[in-house]
Amino acid sequence: MVFASNVTMNTSIASIVSILNTSPFQGVDLDIEDYDHSPFIVADYFKSLKAALKGYYLSLTVENVGIYQG
Repeated sequence: MVFASNVTMNTSIASIVSILNTSPFQGVDLDIEDYDHSPFIVADYFKSLKAALKGYYLSLTVENVGIYQG
């Protein structure tokens, strides 16, 4: 799961940036469903991703059907 730790979040961001830097894509479209982590952690991830995507587009769809119990 991407949101499991700072390491997995940073690795995910680095992978997305690497793919964009070596492809003709103009951005990334993410669909996040059923995450079981604090909304603050998820928001911090998106803030970090947005900062890393200088010059690229970011489109998000975030859906959570569960209730965070933290």
